[in-house]
Amino acid sequence: MQDKVKRILNFFIHTDRGNIVFIVGTALMLFLLWSALLGRIEKITDDTATYFLAGEMFLRGDIDYLRTPVYPLICQAFLHCFGNSVFEALAILNIIVFLISIIFLYRTIALFTQRRIAKVITTVLYAWSTPLYEVCMFIMTESINLCGIIILSYWLSLIYVGKGKARLMWSESAILLFLIFLRPFNIIFIPITLLVALAAYRKGRFSHLPTIGISLSVVLAVVFGYCLWFYNVYGTFRLSYVSAINRFYVLGNFIDDVKIRNSATETLVTVGNRVCVVWMWHNRDSGLEYISLAKLEEHKKYAHSQIEFFNKTCHNLFPHTDSVMTTIYSGCVQCLHLGTIYVVLALLFVLQLYLWFANRRYCVDVVAMHLLICAIVISTTILGSAHFDAPRLMMPMFPSLCLLVGLMFEQFGIKIKKSIPSQSNF
Repeated sequence: MQDKVKRILNFFIHTDRGNIVFIVGTALMLFLLWSALLGRIEKITDDTATYFLAGEMFLRGDIDYLRTPVYPLICQAFLHCFGNSVFEALAILNIIVFLISIIFLYRTIALFTQRRIAKVITTVLYAWSTPLYEVCMFIMTESINLCGIIILSYWLSLIYVGKGKARLMWSESAILLFLIFLRPFNIIFIPITLLVALAAYRKGRFSHLPTIGISLSVVLAVVFGYCLWFYNVYGTFRLSYVSAINRFYVLGNFIDDVKIRNSATETLVTVGNRVCVVWMWHNRDSGLEYISLAKLEEHKKYAHSQIEFFNKTCHNLFPHTDSVMTTIYSGCVQCLHLGTIYVVLALLFVLQLYLWFANRRYCVDVVAMHLLICAIVISTTILGSAHFDAPRLMMPMFPSLCLLVGLMFEQFGIKIKKSIPSQSNF
């Protein structure tokens, strides 16, 4: 009996597979407890109905002005399959992909370290961050998007360490295309993918530059075709109108124009057996037109308002959450404010400089890549979001923050005493 207990403990403590089972299992139990405390597993926002409306547009062979096709089509498929239980089913989908992303995050950090403390801490920071459970309740793209970004990071890491085969290039491009049509922001991973491939090629670890060049060209061709379709319908060459609408929403606070202030109305839309609130613009082409007519000074006011928002008035939690339960569960990771995120990034940057001068230049390219992702996410959030969207739009950098912490543990050589060699038995 004691031998069996020892084998079980050894599995959970000293093997990668056991670590993953323990972390994922605990995350699932925490999510079930969280949803039980809140009394539900799904949450509907003002944006939720827009995905279903967009799905109807795409099913008719038309193109929507706010949403790219992936999540709207998922919503419509679930509506046809689950009917009145569509929101609960979508929430379950969100938590499933979140649990899958935990596995890929662990495997990503495992490519760069054999120190179990680095692998476990990196994954736990992500997997047990309870505001992410509330994010999974939101019927929006965030949970699926995070999972896709982590899978993409894992495949990019495989390329960097020299384990990327030719067929992986096409899989990587497929997930990249999926992510771009899930959230247009993810188009930034096209140049990042190319940079990772070039870094691996420079180190002699990658010999499939023609393959990845062709696969990325296919991605660009599909994106170009979609933008051209959008241009033919709405007169502007882009993937989505949502960023323009966000800027339009904020600029409306500065521009004394009755047409702008009255350009949207609150509409009730029935999805399944739920009545959802959605803001609908009378003229889908009006947003960009009004923004283009705004004076340069108004754009300066807009940018200034964003800076003031981040420096003075932003008290939202990161990741996005508005539940009183977050106040009750006041762990250090769960209660990070946006300002604290900047402090964490600055500290990581300083530590990386110290490690550089101390000649511990471990995975410099990987660290630089994740710092670059964080910088891009912060800049696009400041410049492209309405006030209430900032914490939610900064979430794509959360996995990178966790990975940077894990890499720092590896660089400093921190380890648990009496540790045994790693068993990578995925």
